[in-house]
Amino acid sequence: MSDNFSVDKPVTDNSLAICDNVYKCFFNNSVVGQSITFPSGQMYVNQAFCMMLDYSEEELKNKKWQDITYPEDIKASQKIIDSLISKEKESALLIKRYIKKDGSILWAEVYIALCNCIPQNSLLVITTVIDITDRVRTESLLERSKNLFNTFIDSSKDLVFLKDENLRIIMANKCFADFHGMQVKDLIGKTENDILNLQPADKFRKTDEETLKRNTTITFIQNVDDKTYEVRKFPVSIGDGKTGVGAHIKDITSEYNQQAIINKISEKNRIIAKCMLKPFTNIQEQLDYALREAIRLTDSQYGYAYFYDEKTKEFTLNSWTNGVMDDCSVIDKQTKYHLDKTGLWGEVVRQRKAIIVNDFDMPNKLRKGYPNGHVKIRNFMSIPIFENKKIVAVIGFANKNTDYTKNDIYTMTVLMSGVWIATKKREKEKETELLLERTQSMINNHNAVMLLLEPSSGKIIEANTAATTFYGYSKDELLNMTIQDISMLSEDVVGKLRSQSQYKEQKCFTFPHRLKNGETRAVDVYSSPINYNGNKVLFAIIFDVTKREEVTRQNEYLAYHDYLTGIYNRRFFEEEFIRRNDGDDYPIAIIMGDVNGLKLNNDTFGHLKGDAALKDITNKTKQYINAKDIFARLGGDEFAVLVSNSDENSIRKYMDQVELYVNHNDENKGLNSLTISFGYGIQRKKEDTLDVLMKEAEAFMYNRKYYSSRSTRSKTVNVIMDTLFAKSERERNHSERVGVICEAIATKLQWDRQLIDKIRVAGFLHDIGKIGIEEEILNKNGKLDKNEWEIMKLHPAKGARIFENTVEFKEIADIVLSHHEHYDGTGYPSGLKGKEIPVEARIIAVADAYDAMTNERSYRKAMNTEAAINELSKYSGSQFDPEIVSVFINKVLLDRELSNNGSFYGSCR
Repeated sequence: MSDNFSVDKPVTDNSLAICDNVYKCFFNNSVVGQSITFPSGQMYVNQAFCMMLDYSEEELKNKKWQDITYPEDIKASQKIIDSLISKEKESALLIKRYIKKDGSILWAEVYIALCNCIPQNSLLVITTVIDITDRVRTESLLERSKNLFNTFIDSSKDLVFLKDENLRIIMANKCFADFHGMQVKDLIGKTENDILNLQPADKFRKTDEETLKRNTTITFIQNVDDKTYEVRKFPVSIGDGKTGVGAHIKDITSEYNQQAIINKISEKNRIIAKCMLKPFTNIQEQLDYALREAIRLTDSQYGYAYFYDEKTKEFTLNSWTNGVMDDCSVIDKQTKYHLDKTGLWGEVVRQRKAIIVNDFDMPNKLRKGYPNGHVKIRNFMSIPIFENKKIVAVIGFANKNTDYTKNDIYTMTVLMSGVWIATKKREKEKETELLLERTQSMINNHNAVMLLLEPSSGKIIEANTAATTFYGYSKDELLNMTIQDISMLSEDVVGKLRSQSQYKEQKCFTFPHRLKNGETRAVDVYSSPINYNGNKVLFAIIFDVTKREEVTRQNEYLAYHDYLTGIYNRRFFEEEFIRRNDGDDYPIAIIMGDVNGLKLNNDTFGHLKGDAALKDITNKTKQYINAKDIFARLGGDEFAVLVSNSDENSIRKYMDQVELYVNHNDENKGLNSLTISFGYGIQRKKEDTLDVLMKEAEAFMYNRKYYSSRSTRSKTVNVIMDTLFAKSERERNHSERVGVICEAIATKLQWDRQLIDKIRVAGFLHDIGKIGIEEEILNKNGKLDKNEWEIMKLHPAKGARIFENTVEFKEIADIVLSHHEHYDGTGYPSGLKGKEIPVEARIIAVADAYDAMTNERSYRKAMNTEAAINELSKYSGSQFDPEIVSVFINKVLLDRELSNNGSFYGSCR
């Protein structure tokens, strides 16, 4: 209550006496909350009010009305009180919230009036409080339910409504309202008669009544203008024992039309199938049948079919509908017409596309008029039939009850093209029968070995004289054998090859065949399917190529193998890549290997010893290459492995295993020992060439050569690091320790060897950017001032720029750039946060901090391990990645045998 209400002063005994009288008359007997509020804000309340808020009377006497009013409602309450004081109102009703003792909210309907107490002449606020919490919750729930329901039905593209028992609309969605061009609110209370014409309204009302009468869902199709709707009506209980009618109305015009198209397609397929299977007397009968069916399918009255010759530009009438012209001069179905003498119906040839004329009476310069006695044409459609891009026939239709459409063109084009194929098939079958007779004669008198095989079983069903001579079996013996009895390949392989021949996937094969005397001969088999006695069989012509195969094998070995090591050479490797890339081997990966120290070996021990060492490491490597992969020497000291159908993780693991096995313990074998460094490239897309993969593999391999402890670092980087270390011995020791700590953390994270090497090198080189910082700053005794610190903060960016210009170290540029970023985004130079920071940089941050804390600086003494751990833990999640901190503390430090109070000096040089 505001200070304007009255001055605050202690409640006097006289005031208490007045309240006591009111309490006796009013408070004790009230079942609703009652309170008297004094100008000071203090209250006297009844038991009902205490029970509402779960306070005792004593507790509420010590509180002011503002203490138990919801903060957002205090201003509104005060405003009401002020209006009563100013006598703008005599009383007021307010909906407000109270705070119960447990902190929960009580919604109340509050009636407020002002009372002037005599003799003190004090203004008291008399308040009656009614708990409406349940009502508010119920109303809120109902409002949410209503909004949810309206949102749900308005999201539907269907027309949705609900009618009461008198068939008046009580609910509708926006789609239903839009359909009638009205607002939803304007539909409420309306009947179908109010919004529809009489006839459709009557039908809808009858279906409503039927739904209520049968008390079940009914579904029917309704056409409105050019649309088709599926209407589903169902009974809905609307309370008080009353039942209304709900409805979902869905536009199915597209589906309905699509079904009509499907029906026509089905009928079209039936006609084509019959044309192909029915034993027509001749082709003429077959085409006449197809034309009659096509006329029926298009709902046309008339139709015709012409053959067309593009060379002579002549039409030959083949089939037509009787009754087109009473005095028709056509004598027979072979009457010819030249293209130049045709009007509109010849336009399909001139334009080489179908045409439709749906208003035949419209003036058209291409139409030459009707002959005497010709029937009247209302509309017209004509389509060309193509074979090998040449028009071979023209089909026409006329007098459809409705307009011809593009769908008619499509359906008739497919149908009549199918019929045309069927007629040609029948012609081909006759030609094949004649050809088979001739072939039989040729087979029996030819010197080449010829067999006829049953495709499914491989049974020999015919053999010529040359076959009996070559295999050494009699004809009767051969006809009781299968090709599997002769071939030396497995039954499954032979069956698969027969299938390929049957479907013309492959025409020529080279097989090993066994003769009756046990000899093995290499044979070329040319096989293709033919019709024989009404069945499809395989016709095979066989040539003895044994000598050719022996020479070929020798030449292939010399052409595709390395003369020194005996493994595949570069030529075979490149050709095999092309073969696999054309097949189903995607993705293809290349693992490249480069022999380390070969030149040193040759220079030291001579080329004979070098060749022996090269063959030795080749044989050693070959033991660990999978049999399905191609291992080849590309030249000099370069090797490669071709791998198919593998993912990048598998390739990396494969490469690491081979390198580990081949190079195991080679460090202890002296200069005469050869090792190999590997890299890989894998197809990211089918179009990636061998050249692309080899470049990727080489780059990867040279990176690994660096990261391996056996490899030398970039001379440029070495010079820079030596220069830096010459400036500060402290930086040398710090860099080496950080590299060792990083390696230890990565090992506990179970990274692969390559990544461990990478993080070790990154840790060693992380401060390379300090090369541009003056020695006075690097070696300063005491803390850096603000300007010096700003200069020092530039070193991550400077280091990254150095590495971006080197091939070997480009991958660690981002790591070095980010090693002073903080996990919460407060670091530098980019303010990266969380997982945005490279994980290697997050590791270096922990290693760098730990080493800095546990080693003495000019401005402070070194911390012990426990204190450093406490600092890392304190800033875990803010400065440092908590996961990296946990691994370092709980695994690296605890598992490591530390000396010098937990330092890493023993691991450095």
